[in-house]
Amino acid sequence: MFVPIIGTILPEISGFNDKVAAFREIDAFMKEKISEKKGTWVKGQPRDLADAYLDKIEDTTDVNSSFHISSQFNYN
Repeated sequence: MFVPIIGTILPEISGFNDKVAAFREIDAFMKEKISEKKGTWVKGQPRDLADAYLDKIEDTTDVNSSFHISSQFNYN
């Protein structure tokens, strides 16, 4: 957007509501796919990058790490 304040003042005209709706659809899709992935994930046996990432999240105890579960979106 050229002027961000327009998104809060005129959300329909600026397209802000459309962007929020699209984000919610993408978010729901990603949550579903991550849940499916976690359902078949076996720790220590990565099949792809997503499995390796889940392994790293599981092993990380440093709360300042980007791999720490507290820094991840809640996809449980």
